[in-house]
Amino acid sequence: MQLKIQNFEPSLIKPIYQLDKTYYGTTVKPNWYCRYVNKAKIVLCLKNNKIVGYLIIANISKKLFCNITNLKFSGDINFNSADFLTKSHYCYLPSILILKQFRQPNLPLIMINMALKHIKNKKICAICVSNEGTSMAKRFLNFVGKVSNSQVYSN
Repeated sequence: MQLKIQNFEPSLIKPIYQLDKTYYGTTVKPNWYCRYVNKAKIVLCLKNNKIVGYLIIANISKKLFCNITNLKFSGDINFNSADFLTKSHYCYLPSILILKQFRQPNLPLIMINMALKHIKNKKICAICVSNEGTSMAKRFLNFVGKVSNSQVYSN
């Protein structure tokens, strides 16, 4: 398994969309991913040069960060694209996905740590929409000593 971090480029829209469609049966359209182009970093998880997982971390406005952390949203489908910025002191982690057959212990933590090295001194938020996501967020944040379990909220 190879991990690689890079800017989210237009060429990644189709493979990331296909991965999401395979795993989630997603109903979003490919153009939904355009909000991340040149405004996000992506950690790619590759097996034989094929994308089998990813983590996206996007620069966002302070306004969106505050809305997310004040629990104004239960998902990100309706976020305004104008709130995704080229540079910012605020970041949003919209998604981490690794196909089940390629999952390994601690791989998500390694991917998150890899992303964090590229976004030093920024405030980060996420919305967990699955039990798996909430569990992973709690484990990671406890691991790095950022919050206790009681500070991770779920619907």
